[in-house]
Amino acid sequence: MNKMAFVLVELLMVFSLATCGSASSSSPSTSENPATVDSAASGLRESGELLRKAAGNGNWLEGRRFSSGVKEEEIQPWIEGLGL
Repeated sequence: MNKMAFVLVELLMVFSLATCGSASSSSPSTSENPATVDSAASGLRESGELLRKAAGNGNWLEGRRFSSGVKEEEIQPWIEGLGL
């Protein structure tokens, strides 16, 4: 799995945890169309702080909410800025 795909999977997991498993998928998950999470209703709000506390030790990086129609070229600079 390439770095961008890994980061996106991690973001999906964070949104799923942040919404207590109530994340919805806007379309079926396939290799051409990975699962998407509709976070428009909840946003990030205090999820980052709650997850930081639950995670304990580690290097916690702040999240960023992207629209459902985000393009890879919009996400790439943010990913590169994480310094992973």
